[in-house]
Amino acid sequence: MAKSWNFIVLASDEWTVESVVSTAYVPRSYGCSGGTPDTEVIMQESHLTSEQMSELERELQRAVERVERSIKTSGKAARPVKLDQTSVGRLSRIDALQNQHLSQGLQARDNARYAELSDALERLQRGDYGLCVGCGGPIPFERLIVFPETPRCATCGPAE
Repeated sequence: MAKSWNFIVLASDEWTVESVVSTAYVPRSYGCSGGTPDTEVIMQESHLTSEQMSELERELQRAVERVERSIKTSGKAARPVKLDQTSVGRLSRIDALQNQHLSQGLQARDNARYAELSDALERLQRGDYGLCVGCGGPIPFERLIVFPETPRCATCGPAE
């Protein structure tokens, strides 16, 4: 199982960063009081293997596809109700309005989940997927496989 590496480079400018490390990096500049910024390279071993990252990316893609299908379905059901008083059927006007309201709620939930999944895919591309946005600590693989869109560890809890 090959491990991937994350590099965090603290430098005064991008040229300094490129001269320190020639692979993917996250530049963060910090100034020192009364002087020039220090340059520091911190190598941190990722807690996720490349196989785990691939599995999580596939799970995110599958979840996006499921949510897109659900949005399409709930979008059709959330359309305005035609109130044809002459038609005979099992659903009354109130039932039709309740079903429309339920579909609108499902569509709102699906839209929110789609946004969370898109954010997770962006974090994956940036290289900070699997790190808690609250404390910066690692999110366990077991949590990510169940909730692949989660940006927080169990300790920090769901986003407010």
